[in-house]
Amino acid sequence: MSEMMRFQHKTLFTLLLILLAGCASERMANIERGSDVGFREGYPEVRMLAIGMFNEEDIPGIKLNVEMVKGSFIYRSRDGVFSSNVELQIQVMQLIDGDKISVLNRVVDFDITDTDPLVVESVDVTTFSQWIILGSGQYEVTISVKDVTSGNRTFRQAVTTIPDPDSDITQITSIMMLGKNNDNEDGFVPITTYFIPSRFDTLKFQYQITRSEESPEAEILMELHRFNADSLHARELSGIPHPIGSIGYRGIDYSRTEIIESTSRTIVTETGNILIEYVLPLPRSANYRFSVNATFSDESDDLFKAREFFVTNSANFPNVQNVREFAEPLIYLMRPRDHQRLMQIQDADSLKNEIDRFWLSNIRNPARAREVINLYYTRVEQANKQFSNFKEGWKTDMGMVFILFGPPLQVENTLDISVWFYSYMRNDPLQRFIFTRPRVADQFFPFQHYVLDRQRFYHSVEYDIRRDWLTGNILTRN
Repeated sequence: MSEMMRFQHKTLFTLLLILLAGCASERMANIERGSDVGFREGYPEVRMLAIGMFNEEDIPGIKLNVEMVKGSFIYRSRDGVFSSNVELQIQVMQLIDGDKISVLNRVVDFDITDTDPLVVESVDVTTFSQWIILGSGQYEVTISVKDVTSGNRTFRQAVTTIPDPDSDITQITSIMMLGKNNDNEDGFVPITTYFIPSRFDTLKFQYQITRSEESPEAEILMELHRFNADSLHARELSGIPHPIGSIGYRGIDYSRTEIIESTSRTIVTETGNILIEYVLPLPRSANYRFSVNATFSDESDDLFKAREFFVTNSANFPNVQNVREFAEPLIYLMRPRDHQRLMQIQDADSLKNEIDRFWLSNIRNPARAREVINLYYTRVEQANKQFSNFKEGWKTDMGMVFILFGPPLQVENTLDISVWFYSYMRNDPLQRFIFTRPRVADQFFPFQHYVLDRQRFYHSVEYDIRRDWLTGNILTRN
């Protein structure tokens, strides 16, 4: 082959790669994953959902849902009523040719009130919903929630697009996901996060297709995909490292999916804003993608939208409330065979008794045991809020280290390595943990996935920290 031919082949191959990467990038940009859980101690816990769509009167706008965890605010008591003052700021910027143009800046003040003193520990949410009327276009929605008493403020942001109802081009809105608990009379409620608690019985996916009389016939294919992902709890500190290429090392495999459900719909004569809903029973715990792919009779470009999510086994994620959720994280303190026997207990009362027996047989003082138990499960919940990715945060390597040792004294991050120091003696290998990121997070891999560099010499560290937990010395450990 001549040099010129080799150059031409190489050039064509390079252009093909660029084209494929561009197509893949565009598709990934159309995948929604919901708001992150997020956690900063002392700050409001906030999740948000902002989706451009049309209301029942066919008026375009953004449907905004803001969820605020009640127990993350500071309350004042007066006449038996507990009240927290909240300031919610909403800012909407229209994105035009790389510029941002402010179209809305609104501040809403309201109070969260309750008569229960335990509201300061409540994991329930209060929801603020608003329909914001806007024209077609792409928008960046930023909200800030301020606890007026503490002055602490939490920010959340989302980008969404409102289709143009006057366009001859068929368009699809983002997908809104809703969940329903059949025991709850509220019906379907919006789901704002990637994680779906198991308390829901049914899921609904809702989106709109906008088309005119001139639009070509459209074939709408809806599919539910399941991904293979690591779902196990973290291995021991001194355990065998994950082999490179294993699912434990990679975390989640996007290259292969299993189609769980599939259905199609042909749209020929319907015009305007067409609402489409897809309802299914809550699937088993795993990572999923609900996708919508539209193809057209005139062979114009396909349209693609998707919503990814993870179904947890926890009914109250990221919080720990039922007895089985209390039993699972004990794997970091128990011998594997003892924990396996514990998890085989099906009766809730018997399981609770065994958990109580585990703690009290080790920590003889009931008052001290209560303090230790409270500390342990507080860290489990914080791990869920800080380190969850494609699985629950308490199961991740960072989550395990955080639960056992608490927040690190210092953290040093580089591109793909995070080092946690638990001593000012930074060179002491027994007082530091090194986490490696197999893959840097981007739009193709949206998760912060770190794997602990396991070492045999951590055996003694592991033994000491478990002993501190099971004797209650963890309360005085520096």
